[in-house]
Amino acid sequence: MTSIFLNHFDDLLATPEDAEQLSNTILQLAMQGKLGTQDSSDEPASEILKRVRSSYPDSEKGLTVREDEIPFPLPKGWEWVRLPEVTDNWGQKKPDKEFTYIDVSSIDNQFGIVSDELAILYPENAPSRARKIVKERSVIYSTVRQYLLNIAIIDRDIQPEPIVSTAFYVMHPVEGLDARFLYLYLRSKYFTKFVESQMTGMAYPAISDGKMSLGIIPLPPYAEQQRIVARVEELFVQTRALAKELAHSQTELDGLNKSALSHLLASETPPGEFNQHWHFVAEHFDLLFQSPEHITPLRQSILELAVRGKLTRREAGNESAKELLKRIQNENENLVSAETISNGETYSSVKESEIPFPLPDGWEWARLEEVCSLVVDIAHQMPKSVDDGIKFISAKDLLDDGTINFERNIKLISEEDFENLAKWVRPQRGDIIYFRIGARLGKARVVKTDEKFMISYSCCVVRPLLFDVEYLNFYLDSGIVLDQAQDHTKSIGVPDLGMKKIKSFLIAVPPLQEQQRIVARANELKRLCDELEARLLSAEEERGRLVKSVLAGVI
Repeated sequence: MTSIFLNHFDDLLATPEDAEQLSNTILQLAMQGKLGTQDSSDEPASEILKRVRSSYPDSEKGLTVREDEIPFPLPKGWEWVRLPEVTDNWGQKKPDKEFTYIDVSSIDNQFGIVSDELAILYPENAPSRARKIVKERSVIYSTVRQYLLNIAIIDRDIQPEPIVSTAFYVMHPVEGLDARFLYLYLRSKYFTKFVESQMTGMAYPAISDGKMSLGIIPLPPYAEQQRIVARVEELFVQTRALAKELAHSQTELDGLNKSALSHLLASETPPGEFNQHWHFVAEHFDLLFQSPEHITPLRQSILELAVRGKLTRREAGNESAKELLKRIQNENENLVSAETISNGETYSSVKESEIPFPLPDGWEWARLEEVCSLVVDIAHQMPKSVDDGIKFISAKDLLDDGTINFERNIKLISEEDFENLAKWVRPQRGDIIYFRIGARLGKARVVKTDEKFMISYSCCVVRPLLFDVEYLNFYLDSGIVLDQAQDHTKSIGVPDLGMKKIKSFLIAVPPLQEQQRIVARANELKRLCDELEARLLSAEEERGRLVKSVLAGVI
């Protein structure tokens, strides 16, 4: 399995994010002795231990590794040992002369080295944690928030004398233990798992020096340690190069994707040029949209192209948008006369400077309130929850799939509170719930139920009149309206869009029959996006399972 892993190394790295998983596997294989070959002429680790024990006759006391602690079998010539048996601790001292201070922030945890820019302090300025002595080749391990892997080798003779923070556990390898091998093992999943099992504390989880000293390490022959280090470093370089190449390719692809879509949406693009850009996207579709992350901007672009009239053609004989707006105005006047609705505000005509893009022939610009019988929120009060009552819809219930949640974890309010709030509006089928406050500002969802419910004042009800509700919902959900909304939000903290601004939103009004064709075409393309996204996600998951299976088999 290891040979399969090495022969197909490049294939296992499909995204920059795979680099970490691949690096972890490299370390695990290395620590098991599976990355290189054993050489029978190498001096075995037992001989290294003999020399250590002869120099430190008490070193074996309490250091024997128990069978139940061993995470994996070792190759011939290797030994399991505890860290204190093969590392020295230089002790502590209170600085008494000028010194170089190394704290956790001094560590480059990507490459395992200490910074070149270290603080040189006098004893009177020494932090209380500046106590532990280190020397060249010492390995330091941050015992606080170990998941950050702040581990480093003191890779040079630092002057003045280096002193490290007590936040580090210090290990100076004995003769026969390569500092780089020790460093790699400390970064491996095996040792990380041990440390995690010994940590205490919630806000700042840490491991004590006493617990650290219980850690075990596989000790290969010294010559093999050096071969392992060389092989790991070679594969790490290869991994970083592949990850960098993939990241660069991803950046270029994202840029190409963004450029292609922005050219389609450019308001000044003439019809002939638009057709060229559309053919480019169609011809290179598989290249441009090969990742699930590319589908969301594609959906949004389809939405904007649709409500700009770029995806449909006007058919002869259709009622014009000007005639439609006149009919809506007459119907609103009839509703006001019948006291079904109150008289709305009078808005100024659309100015040339407000127009975000040119309209197709037969279309008109209008204010949102001009195409609705109702645009209203409720009283700004929050009713109490009850165990049994009327459903109360808020921000969390406007789902990302374009629907409204009426089933899961819904707040209920009393009938009395419902009737009080219903004096402003009773939401009904065919209304649009538009979110006007908070992180979901600008989300629009169509009501497709006859169930009685109420909305939070963070939303408002938009009720189209003689207008296709799905088209208006697409438009309100598009970036065209979101730009208008974000330009007029109030409050430094939570974004808050006033009702007057919502009512004055600019709406591109096509003929009614064309609205319906736009909705049909947009829905068709959105379904294709959904299918493509599902295929891409499935392929991504399958590749992930395959890689995981290969790596698990290797280890």
